[in-house]
Amino acid sequence: MQVDLASEVLSASVSKALELVVGEEAAETVKFADYFDKFFDALNVSNFDEGKRSTYPFQAPYRSKNDFRLKWLKEDFLGYIDK
Repeated sequence: MQVDLASEVLSASVSKALELVVGEEAAETVKFADYFDKFFDALNVSNFDEGKRSTYPFQAPYRSKNDFRLKWLKEDFLGYIDK
């Protein structure tokens, strides 16, 4: 599987488009795409300079073991995957 293709398909822009065009019928697909968009962003931080100019918090570098994204990954994302 090509990760770059997966990250394009499972992106915030695709989930927003699904929500706008399809509506409530696509609610679970929208949630799935949103979760994986955040997951890809949270794991794709390679250095401390990356994400400084981004307004999207999941693209910022990790600076603390108490980072909210680690809690999100452990509780929300893994909880969603385990369902």
